[in-house]
Amino acid sequence: MDRFSCEAYLLQNSVMILAEKLEIEKALAQKWQAQLWPNPSLEIDEVNLWASPAQLGYFGEELPPLVGGFGKNLQMSMALEQLVQTAGKRRKLIAVEEVAVHQSEAYFKDFLRELKQSFRELLNQWEYLERNKALLSGQYESLSQLKAAMGKQVTLGNTGKAEYVRLMAAQLELKKALFEKEEDLISLQQELSLLMNLPSGTILELVLEEGFPELEKIVLVTLGELENRALENRPDLRGALLEETMQEKQLTYEKAQRVPDLNLKVGYDRGGNFMLDFIGFGASIDLPFFNRNQGNIKRAQLHQQQAALRSQHKQATVLAEVRTAYLSLMKEIGFYQDIDGQYDEELDRLLDNYTRNFSERNISLVDYLDFLEAYLENKEILLDTKRSIKDKIETLQSTIHGDI
Repeated sequence: MDRFSCEAYLLQNSVMILAEKLEIEKALAQKWQAQLWPNPSLEIDEVNLWASPAQLGYFGEELPPLVGGFGKNLQMSMALEQLVQTAGKRRKLIAVEEVAVHQSEAYFKDFLRELKQSFRELLNQWEYLERNKALLSGQYESLSQLKAAMGKQVTLGNTGKAEYVRLMAAQLELKKALFEKEEDLISLQQELSLLMNLPSGTILELVLEEGFPELEKIVLVTLGELENRALENRPDLRGALLEETMQEKQLTYEKAQRVPDLNLKVGYDRGGNFMLDFIGFGASIDLPFFNRNQGNIKRAQLHQQQAALRSQHKQATVLAEVRTAYLSLMKEIGFYQDIDGQYDEELDRLLDNYTRNFSERNISLVDYLDFLEAYLENKEILLDTKRSIKDKIETLQSTIHGDI
């Protein structure tokens, strides 16, 4: 798979993404709940289970049955009550939950931003390990050929065995380094498999890209432009600003709680009044003499102030992250551009010359192995620098939440 296919598979199948996305659905469910009206309540009371002759004789009258022969002398009362929220409380609560939905969306985007950065850095590390492994494998095969040729010379008595053993030791060191890179690759592929939620036993193979980011264009991008893009695009900053908005709406809702709600009632009474079937209406309301929601209003005001301070801090943090990532990338690019563009190829040519001269016995084994060690170290520096530049580009792109 290439890098784009890996990322597309991750976005579609990652369990972590699917689980985090459910937070949006939970917020939508909360908004839906806020839109619902409170249920009416039904009360049935004063039902007599029997009526003795002494009880009936007190008034000298009997109650007629309700249905057919059922309900004779049955007294009962029923009441239906409905809460009516005043001061637009329901509408204000819906507004609070609406902001919560937007917050969940912003948090999900921020989760994706951080996950993509980590995933792309893992792919960069994978590419680095594969190229390093190919480098070591190539030199291991080269030493194997030299060892086979030298073994024949040792058998013929043309070469001392000490040099042959020294060459074997150098090959063993390369084999150990190659083994360590393979172990790192196994661990890395396991981590990627878990992130991508791949079926058990799936073997990943990365298609290595030959291109490299156009650094000449990247260095033309200004820090001010990147900072503006970050302020516009960063979902975590938007989440902080939405928190401030949410606390403002929460304060409005708490202030509305100062106005007491109204309970409307309708009641029915059978046989408990001067009328046989009595229907009455009523209403009830709390008298806000003592509790006018002062504590919750004060707390909401403090939450609002706190959210405003945190959004200011988040904005400063975002700008600092962009600046740090930008300067770090520019420094790494400067280091890479100071290296001669032909240095990588020149190293390969020099190694070929050293290998040929050693085979022809024009140079000693010590000289050859010294250069081989310097060759591998410099090649790894070049590979590591390229990986580091790619990682820093991903970091900068993550801080602005967009491509450079």
